Amino acid sequence: MWKEDPVKMPTVTFLNRLKNPQSFLTAIKQVYARKNALELNKLDIQTEILKKWYWESDLPTCREGAYIFGMQVEGARWDPSGSLEESEPKKQFSIVPVVNCKA
Repeated sequence: MWKEDPVKMPTVTFLNRLKNPQSFLTAIKQVYARKNALELNKLDIQTEILKKWYWESDLPTCREGAYIFGMQVEGARWDPSGSLEESEPKKQFSIVPVVNCKA
């Protein structure tokens, strides 16, 4: 859907489906640097893991940065309470909920 209307930013970007995900994160920093007249090389990405999944329609609007989805943890699982826990038996990977990435 994004290719048909490239001006409209998607609500959640699937980071694992991008060919070069690092460039997307750099673009988040560039937008913030231009808006606030800061140097790009002095910015870092700050992440905040939400307790929501990408298919939930009640995601709040992203005021800064972008929502991303598609990260996984290996050998652990993401607990809905907001912490890492031991992995389920015979499950090597666990999906992390939507993450708000901002500069």
